[in-house]
Amino acid sequence: MTMRSGEPNNEPSSDANARGNETAALTDIYCPKCAYLLFGAQGDRCSECGYNLDGLRSPVSRIPWVQCDQGSWVTRYWQTVWMVTFSNAKFCEEFARPINYKDARRFQFVTVAHVYICLLISSLIAHYGYRPNANVFAPTGVTLYSVFTNAANPLELIYNEGWPFAILMACVAPLPLALTGIPSYFFHPTAISLHRQNAGIALSYYLCAPLAITSVALASLIPPIRLSKFPDEYGELSLFAISISLGVAMLLWWVTLVRSARRIMPQLPKRAATIAIGVPMLWIVSAILIVGALPLSVLFVVLVFGSLS
Repeated sequence: MTMRSGEPNNEPSSDANARGNETAALTDIYCPKCAYLLFGAQGDRCSECGYNLDGLRSPVSRIPWVQCDQGSWVTRYWQTVWMVTFSNAKFCEEFARPINYKDARRFQFVTVAHVYICLLISSLIAHYGYRPNANVFAPTGVTLYSVFTNAANPLELIYNEGWPFAILMACVAPLPLALTGIPSYFFHPTAISLHRQNAGIALSYYLCAPLAITSVALASLIPPIRLSKFPDEYGELSLFAISISLGVAMLLWWVTLVRSARRIMPQLPKRAATIAIGVPMLWIVSAILIVGALPLSVLFVVLVFGSLS
């Protein structure tokens, strides 16, 4: 997803003094509630709607992720996750000032990597648990052609076979990136100014922060590991823990998107309803195309070559 036109630029020019930079930055600061341009306005409240502007006069962002002098990037990342998810009202106030697009995309990429690594490790643990003595990447000698033509339960054999499982996980890799990019199409309505459209696009990438709780999936695997004396139940418990944690993360993400839309676009009440319905539908379509069609296409090619040999 690229920006419609221009990218917000929070970097001051090198030949301007600090006072001039602050004044220039204030020209792009709006009231978070009514979108009134705050440049030239005086007082601690918006002269248009009376909203409290305490902390919003400064052009410096309060998003921890962009505050490079406030600890390591890991600390700043989790502080931002907490701010977006559990202090959403404070985070949405950042829509009043320019938001750096590149910083937002970097946050998205870190979250996507976090989700995929957690999903990959959890799936491997569940895979090993299903067959405790199996080597995930060692083929068992069962060809894909024989799986589809002779097996009573082909999906189980494909899951137990190492290389189809590796193909599936490789095809799943683009899914988190696609899902986290979809909301950006809904946060730049033409009814708002171009500066706020750019800020909305950047802000939408931060809203994927709730997906970071997928690490709960790994922690949820501890009880099944302790129950490893029951190998027949290990894989099922592991997959159940993964499914629950991912479901909770997706639900929390959806709630965060809807709440954020209501707070940053109060003048467009239908936009939140559109996001509440449209985003999940696009998530489902993307999941079907990426997780369903893409692996099946690869497996179909392998099946064709296997039948010829």
